[in-house]
Amino acid sequence: MKYIGIDIGTTGGKVAVFSENMEPLWVWRRDYPTYLGEGGSAEQNPEDWWRVAADGVRTVLDSAGVSKEEVGGVGLSCMTPVLLPLDAEGKPLERAWLWYDARGAACLKEIREKLPVEEQIRIAGSACKEVSFLNKLLFFRENMPEKYGKTAVFCSLPGIFCTG
Repeated sequence: MKYIGIDIGTTGGKVAVFSENMEPLWVWRRDYPTYLGEGGSAEQNPEDWWRVAADGVRTVLDSAGVSKEEVGGVGLSCMTPVLLPLDAEGKPLERAWLWYDARGAACLKEIREKLPVEEQIRIAGSACKEVSFLNKLLFFRENMPEKYGKTAVFCSLPGIFCTG
């Protein structure tokens, strides 16, 4: 039995195939672009993540001489919190907002006024920070109402692998 690991990271993705003893048989990496902009925006194209995963899995299996039938499991590691709005067909409405996208930082004051830090911790286990998912979501709603109205679901990074 062999295992595959997929890591969708901040600057690039890695895919590896491992033996039954978890020894790496083949490791592959590819970088993808990040788009930085005004107001602290940091975005990536989720299609780049998908291509890295798909190309990487094919490459490591072929390079290590492993058939897909030998694979007993796949592990996925991703950066979070990432905001990715999808329409009703599961298609991204724009590039994904990375974990360090700070456009929603101004929403932190509103969040803390409505939900004190202690209550945030009680509900979610941690307090909102300048780059939290909720901040991004509020900023998106307030500043991109047309796209917000077309959004069927907001995903963090692993969601892109479930929309196929």
